[in-house]
Amino acid sequence: MKAFQEITMKKVSSGFESLLRGLAQAKEHEEGTRKYPVRKISVSPLKTLTSLELKQIRREIGMSQGLLAAFLGVSVKTVEAWESDKNPVPGPVSRFLPLVLEQREFFEKRQILQF
Repeated sequence: MKAFQEITMKKVSSGFESLLRGLAQAKEHEEGTRKYPVRKISVSPLKTLTSLELKQIRREIGMSQGLLAAFLGVSVKTVEAWESDKNPVPGPVSRFLPLVLEQREFFEKRQILQF
C-alpha cells in the first residue's frame, strides 16, 4: 500500500509541476518576454437543420429512419420526433449529417456505411 501511495504522490507531483511550467510559459508569452507557437481554431456558426432538411438529407443519403437511427445510435422514435418537428434536431446531428452526404466516400472507405 505504501508503494502505491508513493507512486500516486509522484504522479500528482509530476502533474502539478507540469501545470506550473505551463502557467509560467503562458505568463511569459502574455508578457511578451518569450514567444510560444499559438494555434487559433475557430468554429463556423452552427446552422441547425430543420425537420424538413433532416428528412431531405436522410433521403438523399438513401437511409430509412431505422437505418439513420442505428447509424447515429438513437432510437427510431427519436428520428421520428426530429422529422415531425416534435423535438429540435440536435447540434451534433446538424453539423454531422451534411458531412455524410458530402463525404460518402469517407464513410464507405472506412466501412462505416455501405451505399
